[in-house]
Amino acid sequence: MMKLKLSFLVGVLLLAARAYSEEQETAMEVKNINPQIEDLEDVSKTPPNLKVVVEGIKVSAILGTRAWSYFDKEENAMVSIEAETVSPAELAENQKAPSVDANAVIELEFEKEPDSYEVYIRGPKHRMKGPYSEVVLDESTGKMVYEFAAAWEQRTTDYVFSLSVE
Repeated sequence: MMKLKLSFLVGVLLLAARAYSEEQETAMEVKNINPQIEDLEDVSKTPPNLKVVVEGIKVSAILGTRAWSYFDKEENAMVSIEAETVSPAELAENQKAPSVDANAVIELEFEKEPDSYEVYIRGPKHRMKGPYSEVVLDESTGKMVYEFAAAWEQRTTDYVFSLSVE
């Protein structure tokens, strides 16, 4: 009876050791499959600037809500910043909206191109449309507010600009 208990205990320990070993192997494989996302020291402390050019006219893009992380060399640690702002309509309320033709071409120039983005449009009645995969001039006329939600690896930022569509 004692041999049976001892054999059972040894079997349980061997199974536990094997399970732990397989778990460690899997964890190592995951580390090898997911290489370092990016060189953290190359990430700036602030989101990239966005320049909007419409028919040769430069339009200011206002930095909105954001969640941004970067590596602080002095602290030798990651720093995360989350900032909320007023609504895009309120951000653009006092912004000069250049007049543009409904067929105008809109160019977005980033310091660093985002991995992905979505565009939302708010018209004179503040009704939101979108998301779109590109900036489109709405069929409506008047002051239009464009919210550009950009994403980089583990970072997001919203930009707002307005145009008066004729």
